[in-house]
Amino acid sequence: MTINNKAFNLIFVLFSLILIAILIYGDARHDYALYILTWKAFLNGDSYIPYNTYGPLHLVLSYLFQLHYLLPKVMFGIFFLYLNYFIFKNILGKNEKKLVIFFFLTIPCNFLIISIVFFYGIIDSIVSFFLIFSIIYKLRRNYYLSSLFLVIATLIKIYPILFLPFLILEKERINIKILVTTILTIIFALSIFSIFYGIDTIFEPFIFGGSREAKFASIIASLKIDLNNNYLILILEKYNFFVVVISLFCIFLYCFYKKTNWLISIILSYLIILITYKVGHLQFYIGLVVISGFLLSLDKKYFEVYKILFPLIFLLSLCQLGYSLTGGYDLSNNSSFPWRMVRDKIGYIFFLINTVTFLKLLAISKKF
Repeated sequence: MTINNKAFNLIFVLFSLILIAILIYGDARHDYALYILTWKAFLNGDSYIPYNTYGPLHLVLSYLFQLHYLLPKVMFGIFFLYLNYFIFKNILGKNEKKLVIFFFLTIPCNFLIISIVFFYGIIDSIVSFFLIFSIIYKLRRNYYLSSLFLVIATLIKIYPILFLPFLILEKERINIKILVTTILTIIFALSIFSIFYGIDTIFEPFIFGGSREAKFASIIASLKIDLNNNYLILILEKYNFFVVVISLFCIFLYCFYKKTNWLISIILSYLIILITYKVGHLQFYIGLVVISGFLLSLDKKYFEVYKILFPLIFLLSLCQLGYSLTGGYDLSNNSSFPWRMVRDKIGYIFFLINTVTFLKLLAISKKF
């Protein structure tokens, strides 16, 4: 079915303007307010930088913050809108109305995106930008740029480096160019940052991240509450890093020996992280949502992968909408809705849907 490109372009522009208005109206709250505390401490030269769970490039954003407190947030939004436009333009080129509608449902109209990316201005939006372009340049066989974008994503929020083993998969071999370029670039960048800003800026995020308690939408968080701090659950929480890494290693071995498509492998690894990590904050899903939307711009065979991911995408949008409307962000817990109970149990729901999505994707991965 042919589509009216002008009409959809107009709709996209209108949505973008609305999202920019939401970004400005959202001001500085929630995680973004914590970023400000981090940036202020860094600029003041404090020995302890609070809430620093990010890579060193996050601290560099403090210089933008100096110019205007919302400037980093605006930058996140602009980068994300450009990413949206890039994907949207490629989907329009396919001239299929169905794909355009699914794109709007997945990204611009997804309440997770509207809320997390634009209203709250959480940094995972710009991480997803660099992660997606790392994938795009891998598809274009520009391995050096693919490495560079993955390194930038990692220097902002560490976890993208976990996708490196899957990005380097090439059916019957390992992509040495991406592997070596990424490792050397990260070593060089971290050396520069440690010289100018001190070695603590490199290691503090790892210490903070490892010491975090299990939280919202995590199976470990829900079990910890229901089993009243059971010893085994506390062990899983304390050594969660090793649980995640061992799980990823097992999936890597499977994908390598089964010669699984590298893009499918990245999605599988993303799901494994979400299943096993002790902190289940919904912003961690932003990258997966964007990858899902990006699949619509690729070969038709990837639409089958998208259909498997769509129920999870829908749940994320619904959950974020409910979370916001029922006082989920009311830290004083004065909401009339029993959000505390939902919050405590929702880890089971996400564990179930993430696991089902993973198994379904694993089952069809042989087709690729």
